[in-house]
Amino acid sequence: MVDAGSGHASLDLDSAYDPAERDALARAVVAVANGVMRDFDCAGTYPAPGETADPVDWTDADFQSFCGIKGFVLPARHRGSLTTTRTVAGDGGPARVCEGSHERGRAYARFTTVVDPLTANTFTRDLFDGGPRVKGTKGRGTLNATRAVYEMDCQSGRVVFMVEQLKDTEASYPYTRDLLPAYVAAEAERIGCGPEKVTLPRE
Repeated sequence: MVDAGSGHASLDLDSAYDPAERDALARAVVAVANGVMRDFDCAGTYPAPGETADPVDWTDADFQSFCGIKGFVLPARHRGSLTTTRTVAGDGGPARVCEGSHERGRAYARFTTVVDPLTANTFTRDLFDGGPRVKGTKGRGTLNATRAVYEMDCQSGRVVFMVEQLKDTEASYPYTRDLLPAYVAAEAERIGCGPEKVTLPRE
């Protein structure tokens, strides 16, 4: 997996909406990926990308189906900080990614469901070294203040659910601990792996 960014994430908001900047970054990602493949003696190359799609805009959050996920109810204590959402990677790909923010600003929290087993393997280290253990009906995971990772077996193979806190808030209850159980339960049902119940370690 190759990931690339331009500038400091918290200060580089405008370039995310600049077509020329985004096209250049897309070409750079493909060039780096092809270089990595050559270094590892992999066959083939990726073609240069075409024109990039428009950026995904923020929409008002539905607190009863947060991130467009039926059954994912956002607790009242987080409704003041997660007022908007955007789905930056939707259904049909290896992962579904949704972000939550306040007033269409920098993302405060990210919710990721990885349904491709090979991609899910990249989170193996988090499942062993990510923090206190999380247990579930059919899965397991780890939890800390900035990231919670949970895996379970589904019909298609291993699936990973992840909740990340991307910004400090005044609240003393991190999104990872508060939102992981509801997120996993709702997403497991959505993709046909439920029911699933996550039990958190004591604080």
